[in-house]
Formats: sequence, C-alpha cells, structure tokens
Amino acid sequence: MGLVHLYYGEGKGKSTAAAGLALRSLDAGFPVTVVRFLKNGSRKSGEINILEKLGARILNGKPCSGFIKSLSETERQEVRLKQDEILNMLLSELSEALEKPGPCMSRERGELLILDEALLGVASGLLSEELLKRVVTEGRNSREIVLTGREPREWMLEEADYVTEFCCLKHPYEKGIAARRGVEY
Repeated sequence: MGLVHLYYGEGKGKSTAAAGLALRSLDAGFPVTVVRFLKNGSRKSGEINILEKLGARILNGKPCSGFIKSLSETERQEVRLKQDEILNMLLSELSEALEKPGPCMSRERGELLILDEALLGVASGLLSEELLKRVVTEGRNSREIVLTGREPREWMLEEADYVTEFCCLKHPYEKGIAARRGVEY
C-alpha cells in the first residue's frame, strides 16, 4: 500500500518538492509518472526535462497554451476532455495493477504518481474532482501519490498521510526580480 502526500499553499516549491521525491524514486529504480494538469508540453521546467531524461513518464493535461483565466470556453472544454482522458487512463492502469498477482500489489514496486496542480485543476472546474478522488483512493493500493496545488478540498486533507503547507513569507518578485532559469523554472 502506498501513501498520499499533499503539498499545498501559496508558497513557492510545491512542484519542486514533488520533483525531488521523483528523483529519489528514480534513483531507487522505481517507475515515476508526473501528470502536469494545467501545463502543456510547450514550456518544460528544468525539473521536468531532467526527470524525463532519467526515465519518468510525463503527461501534460493542457492541450493549449495560455493562462487558465484567458482560455475560451472551447479551450476550457478541450482541457477538461484531455484531463478526463488522463484520469481515466490512470484508473485503467490501476485496475490492471490490482488484477495482476505478485509484486504489483507490493510497495516493493515503489511506483510514484505525481498529480501536479491537481488542486487548482479542481478549483478551476477544469479537472473532475470525482475522477481525481477515485485515482487517489484506488491508486494508493499500488502507488505512492503526490498532489500539489493551492487550496485542498477537505477529502484531500483527510486522505493524505503527509500534509505539507507552503507559506510565502517573502519572494524576490516583490522586489521586481523576475523568475530566473534554474531557480524558478
């Protein structure tokens, strides 16, 4: 049985912390899947590039570019469909893992599933909360699961075994310092 990690809050570093756990898992020889719900593949952050090179499976849940607030209703629908497709694929994989006897059911297998920006996906109405909840509750039987984002639902706090809140006390952006390659992206 896997455990559920919840990294949330207004502070910087949630996705980076999840990437650190992914690096640790990859180093131990465990498979890693990173689902980037509200990000598309056109702009990869530094950690995604290296995780992909090291063998992590990267799934992008946003087929278009642009900020969520600026998406047309047609684009929002495309995002919903893409993300439902990913969640249904994960549920299918989880089902297959449960049907296989032997090491698939064991934590020895060590699979890690990172659901990056899942909280914002739900809050923005672009991600099915019902499907996400199924992935988390059913997935913990065969995987370690990480959820990241800003405002968790109550069920996420209850389901999580690790809960870490990121709080921004100070940020260089407040001084006019733009995001820097190798640090913020």
